[in-house]
Amino acid sequence: MKQVLVVVMLVAALHCGAQEIVVLTDTPVAEFMLPNGSVLANAYVWKRSSQGLMIMHDGGSYFLNFKLLPDDWKAVYLAPPEEEGLVVVQSVNPKPKVEPARDRYKVMDVLRGIPGLDDSVRHLSLGTNYTEMADQKILLLGVLQSLLLDHRKEAKRFHLYIEENEYELEYVDIDQLLISCATCGGDGRLEKTCRRCDGSGKCLRCKGEGTLESTFQDTLLQCTACRGTGKCLACKGDGNLTSTTCRECKGAGRLVNQLYCEVLRGRIIREVNMIARPDRGFSISSGASAHFDKMLSKLPGLDEPAREYYSSEEYEGGMDTNLVVAGLMYSLLKENYGEAKRFKLMLEVLFPESEVLDSTKYLKPCERCSGTGWIDQSCQKCDGSGKCSRCDGEGKRKLEIGGDKVHCTTCRGSGECRDCQGRGTQPLKCKACAGKGRIINRQRSEIKLGILVERLNTFYARRKISVSE
Repeated sequence: MKQVLVVVMLVAALHCGAQEIVVLTDTPVAEFMLPNGSVLANAYVWKRSSQGLMIMHDGGSYFLNFKLLPDDWKAVYLAPPEEEGLVVVQSVNPKPKVEPARDRYKVMDVLRGIPGLDDSVRHLSLGTNYTEMADQKILLLGVLQSLLLDHRKEAKRFHLYIEENEYELEYVDIDQLLISCATCGGDGRLEKTCRRCDGSGKCLRCKGEGTLESTFQDTLLQCTACRGTGKCLACKGDGNLTSTTCRECKGAGRLVNQLYCEVLRGRIIREVNMIARPDRGFSISSGASAHFDKMLSKLPGLDEPAREYYSSEEYEGGMDTNLVVAGLMYSLLKENYGEAKRFKLMLEVLFPESEVLDSTKYLKPCERCSGTGWIDQSCQKCDGSGKCSRCDGEGKRKLEIGGDKVHCTTCRGSGECRDCQGRGTQPLKCKACAGKGRIINRQRSEIKLGILVERLNTFYARRKISVSE
């Protein structure tokens, strides 16, 4: 037993003098100094090799090579167990060791890759705070992170744990986690259209009739191109050549709703952090993605000290709704509808029980295009008729010499205008909304953003005065 203890020891000098030593074992020590003068907080020995020690601390990990130890340290540390004779001197206010909960779901490897998650959660060091609620939220966090990494088997495993434990997923829309693939329509496979017949399956020469009019006499002859079947020989009348796996969804038929999973993950990160560390508050920025920090860095009118405060760990909430709404207003004014959708979803997911903002006051569908972004205009090629201008919709045209009718090569015998595919109209980008489908009330949005930024600056200024007092 004594030999095992020696294996996990590290000798470090205290601030009070080189003669007093601290034996660091697997019990965290509040503060101690390395030979190079660096101070590590809450450190303990995690692993020992023949070359040195791997030390875990609040800042991460540190490897201490035995060769870097002073001579007196080497004499003490490398002494045989029977000659060790060391005295353990505890640091001031040592941090008590918290026994970590058992990782029975094998979810910790997934959680270690999540930004903004407190270290105590990653190590499952929730102690007495590890309740059924924490169990549920950690599993949900595993589901979301696995989906964002496109590890669907892992996500399904965590979700089965949630179901078997009969946990209720409040404020979580399961149908929003995975959405139908727009490329394949949810089938997972795509059928390649036959280029020869444009998917019609008909022989282009006889238009599916199987016969052709004779040039020299008024009789019908068998079509030699399709041998009288009327079917396209390339696809045998099917119109589709092959069925291939959809590359977008990799044959699954459903895609991960990245935006919804990211926003929901931010909320769960915040809640799990508060369970793990009830002694401190966690703001909305603790679980938000990089998009939130980027918006905060560009928010016009926000004082630089306030900007740094709201993006730091010092900020523990109080102005979260104002920050999200400010991000929404800023995105609308920049006509960045993708980011605006993100902040609008944050309001719905993070504050579902309160009506924070009526977005229709600031963004509404374009009345001219009915929110589509496109307006149908008459086709200039066929003057709105939808017919091929060369054969007048017959699919055949007369020769200038002889007056015989031949297959129209312009429309490939279909008789339809190729520019509008026979519709008679062509879609034109709406000028009123520039094809966006939405119109911004810019004046109202600018006023709203200015009010929000003033509130953020005022909140920071008052907090600064209260702290100084």
